[in-house]
Amino acid sequence: MTRLRVTRLPGWSERGLAAGIALGTSLFASGCHTYTPVESPPLGSIVRVHVPLTSALSNPNAPPQTVSIEGRVLSASDTISLATQTRREIGAFREILEYDTLRLDVDGLAGMEIREFSTTRSLILTTVIVGGTTGLALAALNIEVGGTGENGNGGGPVTLSSVVVRGLASTVWRLIGN
Repeated sequence: MTRLRVTRLPGWSERGLAAGIALGTSLFASGCHTYTPVESPPLGSIVRVHVPLTSALSNPNAPPQTVSIEGRVLSASDTISLATQTRREIGAFREILEYDTLRLDVDGLAGMEIREFSTTRSLILTTVIVGGTTGLALAALNIEVGGTGENGNGGGPVTLSSVVVRGLASTVWRLIGN
């Protein structure tokens, strides 16, 4: 026979805890992206270009410095047109967004990468966040599962949160290892 004992925290309702878990999970489980090198990106895709920096004061023995610019491809041929967005802070409490279109010579770029959604990384991130949130919630609520064995001496209660966290950690380790 298995018994479940839940100790509630003062001031916490089950509905409020569930809403907090859902909000936290939705904020952090937005997804991961990977960047793949590309020669000619399709229109409308988001790319990151590496533009080399030159200066009269730069060290000729050092590797060339680059700056990365990310934007949406508007046109791609000998020159690539990118729609970019820059966030600027004015004062302590005011921000503005600047939208700009950049035209860059493809031959002068140090590299170009296309941004793609990574399903595997997103699933691993979501699993870690949901499992961690669940483990913390179970630990906060102090849920214990106890039972009796075949002989009647079950050995006492087992904390469910430690079982969930250990199982989640081993699953994530197996996913990363493969």
